[in-house]
Amino acid sequence: AVVSTQSTGEEIFEMVKDDIVQPRYVRSKPSNSHKATPTSLSPRMRLLLVLHWLHDYPKYKLLKQIYHISKAQISREIHHILPILYHRLDFIHWPTKWEKHPFEGVSGIIDCTSHFRNRVHPRQADFYRGDKRRHFITAQNVVDFNGVFLNCVFGNGHNNDMNMFKYTHMDEFLAERDIKLLADQGYRHHRIVRPDYDCSQSWNAKQADLRSLGEVSQGMVKMWNFAADRVRENPEIQDLGLNVCYQLTNYVLQKYPIR
Repeated sequence: AVVSTQSTGEEIFEMVKDDIVQPRYVRSKPSNSHKATPTSLSPRMRLLLVLHWLHDYPKYKLLKQIYHISKAQISREIHHILPILYHRLDFIHWPTKWEKHPFEGVSGIIDCTSHFRNRVHPRQADFYRGDKRRHFITAQNVVDFNGVFLNCVFGNGHNNDMNMFKYTHMDEFLAERDIKLLADQGYRHHRIVRPDYDCSQSWNAKQADLRSLGEVSQGMVKMWNFAADRVRENPEIQDLGLNVCYQLTNYVLQKYPIR
């Protein structure tokens, strides 16, 4: 598991416990009033339930058998705790000082990855890309040479790598800081160092070796099945869940860098 130790789990709990123990307010039908809904689980178990859901992405039926609560309560806990994790976990930041690698003076790796989902109605075309023949949310990630995420931006799946590059104004960002990034052939910009088959085999091997750090880090995010499987929930919940998966992964990567 990405959150692999009891101490790490306790650290995450300490960050969010004050919000988790607050009553969950739900709208009473048919009135417009709100009331607090009790729960039989302790705050730790409620957090564990949500992390379990993100990590294994099981059906509610299985969670009901494990935690001995109703599927309605499982849904309420997820909708209550997921936004708390989204707002409280803040482990992905741009560096205050950019370091340049000896290889071509690059400062990191940029890459996009896909997080698949069910078809949505309406606006299904926003999440569909013909070359993949799938619906998904795309994530543009910038990673340093320790494998740590420096930035993560989500977009609708119809965007390819260069569309995400333009959408996030990365060209302006790189120019303002005078930095270059490694990338694959999906990118084309003078501040992007791509594979170049006019260069030597050893040059391209070095470029691929450094760039693989980004792929490994993205692979670690997909150890959370919510980030790897086809998501059933609406795009808003998928966006929240993916953010939490990336933040928790980066929390571990900052403590235990890949290199």
